[in-house]
Amino acid sequence: MAAERRAAPSRSAAGGARLRFFLRVGAYFKAEWARIGALSLLVCVSIAISLLQVWPVAVIVDLISSGPRNEDLVHRLLLAPLPDSLLGRVLGLAAMTLVLRVAQEFVGMGRALLNFRIGYGGLTRVRCDVYRKLQALHIGYHRAQPQGDALYRLNQDAAGFHGILNVAVAVMGSALTLTVMICIMASRSPTLTLLALAVVPPLLLTNQRFGRALHKRCTEAKEVESELTTSVQRSMASIGLVQAFGREADEEARFHATLRNSVKAWLRLHHDELGHLLTVGSILGLGGALVLGYGGYLVVEARSGAGDSAMTLGALTAFLGYLGMLYDPLCKLTGAGAAVQGGVAGAQRVFEVLDRDQAVVDAHDAAALPTEPRALSLDAVGFEYRAGHPVLRGIDATIRPGQMVAFVGSVGSGKTTLLSLLPRFHNPTHGALRLDGIDTRAIRVADLRRHIALVLQDSILLPATIAENIAYGRPFATDDEIRRAAEMAGAAGFIEALPDGYGTQIADGGLNLSAGQRQRIAIARALLTDAPILVIDEPTDGLDAEHERTIGEALRALKGQRTIILMSHRLSTVVDCDQIFVLERGRIVERGAHAELLRRDGVYTTMARWQHLHTGHAGGPKSGPRRALPAPSPDALRGDDGLWADGLMG
Repeated sequence: MAAERRAAPSRSAAGGARLRFFLRVGAYFKAEWARIGALSLLVCVSIAISLLQVWPVAVIVDLISSGPRNEDLVHRLLLAPLPDSLLGRVLGLAAMTLVLRVAQEFVGMGRALLNFRIGYGGLTRVRCDVYRKLQALHIGYHRAQPQGDALYRLNQDAAGFHGILNVAVAVMGSALTLTVMICIMASRSPTLTLLALAVVPPLLLTNQRFGRALHKRCTEAKEVESELTTSVQRSMASIGLVQAFGREADEEARFHATLRNSVKAWLRLHHDELGHLLTVGSILGLGGALVLGYGGYLVVEARSGAGDSAMTLGALTAFLGYLGMLYDPLCKLTGAGAAVQGGVAGAQRVFEVLDRDQAVVDAHDAAALPTEPRALSLDAVGFEYRAGHPVLRGIDATIRPGQMVAFVGSVGSGKTTLLSLLPRFHNPTHGALRLDGIDTRAIRVADLRRHIALVLQDSILLPATIAENIAYGRPFATDDEIRRAAEMAGAAGFIEALPDGYGTQIADGGLNLSAGQRQRIAIARALLTDAPILVIDEPTDGLDAEHERTIGEALRALKGQRTIILMSHRLSTVVDCDQIFVLERGRIVERGAHAELLRRDGVYTTMARWQHLHTGHAGGPKSGPRRALPAPSPDALRGDDGLWADGLMG
């Protein structure tokens, strides 16, 4: 008893959670209330026509077997407009059957069209919400989450809402049909009606048992299908790597393995679905046999004069027609829990995305900030992806408008994490970033990001024209403005040398351009936004000497026009900077201009030696013998930015 009392609140809470879940799903269809009303009306009309369709056949059977039954109201109503001859009545009743059937088809078509319109309207709203949320989620989520999974949730799982709607419409129509039909059947024969409804308890038990199994199988199948989508997306994205190393056979084997897992998961689901259908069909077959046997017995008794005279062959035919119509809505009602599991599994996966913490949102009193040159200051900034594991510690820096500064350090020193804080992809765990003394958390995110233009290390380009890529941040920029941005970025020369110039179509990933060309287009895109602060991540990483020189010239030309913040581990890029901040293990260990830092013979000098720069000045080569290069300490090459991946997983 005590265990039952403890279980009762748990069941109540689970029931409340299910109710809230379905109400949340239903909220996506509220805007379709007028169509839902029209659909409900058509459902009622369809039920009425279905109920009428049985009687012309039943009356024909009675007319042929025993003659007209004038005492029966249905017989009188159907025969009243027909001629008195038997043939005329039979043909008239057949025409009624045809009219009712055609009307049913038209009503069914209207129901289907309304159902599609309502379903796709809700599906559109779901997909827009998911897409909006995916755009709002921080970069860490997207780097930790396979792209294929996000695509599957957006395209396939979102369709679960439509599936739930279909089940809800079926349940609504079935409940109404069942209620009316039971009343009619009970008025004809209460005993046969109770016998027909004897299948309800075993149907409920069957659907309860299979419902849990089908939900588990549906969830497994969708997860495996998502893995398959992810596998294909990753393979296609790295096709150059696959071909370069001759790993086509291995990738195909991996794809086949994932595909086999997908097929097995769907076969397990279909196996349970077929088992459910077999069990339900057997129960309904047993119920139909009982009704037919007992009904036939009643007809025989009535003909012998020992039973109810109202149970004629035509009445039994009508009853069996209703029985067939009764079992369809009965199956839909008792099987709704099992039928809805596929939609529920998809909707739950969608809500997992929608319920994720957005990490960075506007404060309720966030201030608007007009875009103009401003001083950027970092005030004791610290950041942790996991509590107790700081990636940045006590970062203090002030960057005045028009300055060109750099944050340099070895891999893992915290540069990437610091870059993610500038446009508020993350909020600092400690301290604050400020624009003209205003905490960036007190500024609207959109206004803050209009102050900062990012040029990421990957130089992401879209499969569009060069002009469209440059104008991505300002879609309505004029051709002259686009050319001016390209000139400032040092990209105009190679663009205008192309056959189609700024109309040249860029391939996926910019594969028809060199790395340096992609980087200069990305810089031009950032410059066109008129953002006063330009942040460039590893501007010359992976470039040859010629492209590195071109990028360097472009940056020097911009000096003083914009505030430029470089994130780099290559010191050849930063020699002209007004300030250089040297990061090591998440701290600024040195700061100053290039020449000043070289004179200190510290961490920066060690990095310069390792990169074959000359410690005398930033210009040409220094004469004289070179000293042996001291090996850097393990700590100089190691940093806590390796926790970046762990932070993204969080």
